[in-house]
Amino acid sequence: VAEKVDDREQWQNAIDWGCDMVQGFYFSRPQIMETRRLVPDLGQLMDLLNLLIDDADDHRIIRALSGMPVLVAQLLRLANCSGNANPKRTAIASLHHALAAIGTARLFQWCSLLLYNHSDPETVCRDPLIALATQRASLMLRLAMFGHPQETAFAQTAYLTGMLSLLHVIYGREQEEFADELPIGAAMKAALTGRRGTLGELLSAAEVFEGRRPVVMDTEEHAWACADPSWKGGLIR
Repeated sequence: VAEKVDDREQWQNAIDWGCDMVQGFYFSRPQIMETRRLVPDLGQLMDLLNLLIDDADDHRIIRALSGMPVLVAQLLRLANCSGNANPKRTAIASLHHALAAIGTARLFQWCSLLLYNHSDPETVCRDPLIALATQRASLMLRLAMFGHPQETAFAQTAYLTGMLSLLHVIYGREQEEFADELPIGAAMKAALTGRRGTLGELLSAAEVFEGRRPVVMDTEEHAWACADPSWKGGLIR
């Protein structure tokens, strides 16, 4: 096992030397690629995620889904495989029925995975970048729920911020430039580009958990993120 592999050159050297496994953050560093604009599908997906965070009614969610036929087909398949679907009934064939079967919470998590062009939760662990993003998002969600237990929308925003914090890697972009193009609110953008605000503090705390950077909590209100003895060892399952 090669440890502390922090770039792709070190990773390649470890492989050449016969290492079977590597440990480090080499996969979370973007490679320089030809600049490309965000594809429209990503923008549509972000619009849908924002609707889910805002607890929009089913009609608005379905209207947003209707503009993404590929996503609709995947959603119907997911709903037909859902444990909430009654196998004795006719297969789910409408968006209303599909949304009722899987629920908005599951749809939110599923769409978050789709940001990485990955729709199978069972195989997330096979991709280290997605696994790290999911771990980070889950930790931020639980920290948000710990500090703001009555604010479900804030917890979902924290989760999405964590998922977005590594998305620039697969696009080969710098994080600040990439985040500036995302259709997200000012608080999320401040967290991603400068680790500012409450979401920024949660993101920094998650990175501390990963051993990537020091954290500075600039208000007593959010000191729970590192002060509570249970946050580091008991939040990720």
